[in-house]
Order: sequence, then C-alpha cells, then structure tokens
Amino acid sequence: MSDGYFGPDVLRKALAGGTERAVNYSYFYATGARRAISNLLGHGRDRSRTQQLHGLSSPEAFILHCPAPQRARSNPFRRVWVDTCARYFADETLRARFSDPEDLTILTYNNKPEAGLLERSLEFLGLTRYVVVGRGVETWTWLHKVSLVLDYLDADLCETTHLMCLDGDDVLVVDDPALALDRFEESGSELLFAGTRGNQPSSPECWEFENSVPEYRDPRHRHLNAGGYIGKTSYIQARLREIVAAGAAGESWCFSRYGFDDQLAWRQMHRHRYPEIKVDADCRIFVRFDEDR
Repeated sequence: MSDGYFGPDVLRKALAGGTERAVNYSYFYATGARRAISNLLGHGRDRSRTQQLHGLSSPEAFILHCPAPQRARSNPFRRVWVDTCARYFADETLRARFSDPEDLTILTYNNKPEAGLLERSLEFLGLTRYVVVGRGVETWTWLHKVSLVLDYLDADLCETTHLMCLDGDDVLVVDDPALALDRFEESGSELLFAGTRGNQPSSPECWEFENSVPEYRDPRHRHLNAGGYIGKTSYIQARLREIVAAGAAGESWCFSRYGFDDQLAWRQMHRHRYPEIKVDADCRIFVRFDEDR
C-alpha cells in the first residue's frame, strides 16, 4: 500500500458496524483517502455545486481565502487560484444574485485606488453596502488591520449588530453572505475566525492551545487565521481596543520578530478567551484555499 492511499477494503472495514459519526475522517490526511471515504458514505453523490466547481472538501465553506504563499509566481498552486477566479467571474448564475445581509456589515481593507478582489467579488454578487477602510494609506502595516477597523467602529458608523472582516486581495465569496450570519450564531461564540494548518507567526503556546481544543478535530484547519472573521460588533470593538492599546504599549504578546502582528494578537486573544473566540475548524464558513481545501 503506497503512502497516503487507503484501499476500499481498508475503508469499508473502518466503517463497518458504525454510523458516519463513528468515523472522523478528517484525520485521513491524504486527499484521495478523504474523497474515497466521502464517496463510500454517499457524499460524492450530493456534493454541492460550489464544491464541484472549486474542488472543495467542505460541504459548506463559501468564503475562500488564498494567502500570498499560494499565489506566489513560484508556486504551481497559483494556477489553481487564477483558474478559480476566472471560473467564478464567468459564472452568470451568481451575477447580482444576492443582496446585502440585513444585520451584517462586511468590511475589508484596501489602500489602493482600484477595487480589490473582494470588492469585485461582492459587487459581482450584487452587494453594495460593504465598507472599505485604508484608502489613501501610503505605507500599509498589519497594525492598520486593527486600528482602522476600530476607528470605524468608534465613529459609530457601523449600523449592524454583526461585523465580518475579510482580507481585500485574496478572498472570494462564492455564495450568499447571509449564510455566514446563521452559521456564526450556531457556533456559540462571540467571534469566529477562519482557520489554517500553520503556526504563523510562530507561537509555541498558541500552537499548543489550538491543538488542545477538542472541538477542533481537523488539524488542517484548527489554527487561527486572521484573514477572515465574523462576530458581534460590540465584542469585536472591545477586543480591538485591547489589541490597539497593547500595540501602543509595546506589549510582547502582539509582536513577532517582524513587529506588530495582528494574527499573533488574535491568536493570543483566542488562547485566553476561548470559547468566546473560536476558529471555524469545520470550515462551515471559511476555508483556506490551498491543497487542503
């Protein structure tokens, strides 16, 4: 038997005598094994159109985040993302299909004059009430990802009780954004983040904590990724105030060797405030768009 391959006989034995819940197949890391088990359970016949179109393993994820390393010209995976974006914008069934969610503000960051990928994605879907912060900022830093959102909230400009913040240049929304609100409520948290498999930036204590949470079953998606999050507006505002104050004071928990790091700050916050803050490790909303998608 080759590495990463589980034959059908092995899989059937693993499944024999139990229900679907008896097998946590998120631990079968190989893509082939994961899909084989899915087919045995019948999911292969019921894959959603979104799954089929974008090659997703998750039956529910619809906010795709493809960070810079996957989009680098030297990375062969870049072609997958380019093709995905092309298919997305060519899909006329999505054009102007949705409207702005009633109680959810979508916010993104962009210091360039032209619209970023997320802005174009939202416009394509028919949304118009999203917020962009950062226009005119000459030198962008990770601090802006927290300070500008806090400025926006402190100015009482957000009229909804829920807020979703998404990176501007590497995110596609491929289904109704209103779904995020329902699934967030089902998470039982105050603030829900996207997930990833990496320890970035490196933090032994955050890595250990994220690996210790029982409900984060899938190691490919259990580590906090600040490229996307959704939560209660007032809760986000309070946590942002803590982070901005800590950054101004130079507190070590929000600084990596490169300087202030918003992802490290949120990972540390998650470690101390779980289960108020959680990771969408089941990819019900977000998925990191890479080989593990």
